[in-house]
Amino acid sequence: MRFFTSYEIEQDWDFMFVEAHEVRSDDWTTLPDANDKTSTVTGDSCAEGWVEQLHPFLAHYQGADCSPAGNTGSWNAATGSSGGGKEFVVDLSGYAGKQVEVSITYASDWSTQGLGVFLDDARVLVDGSTVAETSFGSADLGGWTVAGPPPGSAGNANDWSRGQQALEECSVVVTGDTVYLGFGLECLPPAARDDLVARSLTPPHRAAPPLMAARCADGPQTVGAPSVYAGYGHRRCGELYGCRGWDLCCTPPGMSPRWSASSNGGRSVTTRR
Repeated sequence: MRFFTSYEIEQDWDFMFVEAHEVRSDDWTTLPDANDKTSTVTGDSCAEGWVEQLHPFLAHYQGADCSPAGNTGSWNAATGSSGGGKEFVVDLSGYAGKQVEVSITYASDWSTQGLGVFLDDARVLVDGSTVAETSFGSADLGGWTVAGPPPGSAGNANDWSRGQQALEECSVVVTGDTVYLGFGLECLPPAARDDLVARSLTPPHRAAPPLMAARCADGPQTVGAPSVYAGYGHRRCGELYGCRGWDLCCTPPGMSPRWSASSNGGRSVTTRR
């Protein structure tokens, strides 16, 4: 069986795996990916007790000592990031001539999750020829079903769902001190967009040093601020340090003030000497 998948899940805590068993038997096992995207590492979630506390069905594949062998089968699973869409390949030849049930499963721990798991274009091949296939695009999922959690696990907070668009992509570029949104702003809901714009237009306010606060209170004047360095030499330091209505001169130690400030009806007016 082959299918394409893209996944971003919590490394070593959450897992995606393929389960299989012969119908009307309980001999479940997991199948390794032929392209080496699975491993037998049972991860941190097993060590923390998720078989006993969350998913007792996984005792089929994980031992009490977290070895990758349970009471009917072995553990083979993918975790972390796939790095984009990749083809998953599992060997069903061991079930030749039998009726087999196959499940593609995503198991998560108590809290953190990543983006999740996305599936597409599943095919079953016999002697190189495709005998069944689906892109999960139809309402019946091409013969697959969403089975819900296995016996012993609590109900799912979310589950597999069919969609034509998994994620809405928007262009955003981030630097150390700047976010360039462009048309990415249009992807936000109106309330979130308004909030982001409002916050981006509000200058950061920091607690003013005692000397600076005193000079803010004194009113308009030319000020040398030895505690403020040259990076703020052309910025409105009054706003940066919480002194609304006044612009203060910011100069590095040892330099004379280069800016003067005055107040004009509550609006800051800055002139250069």
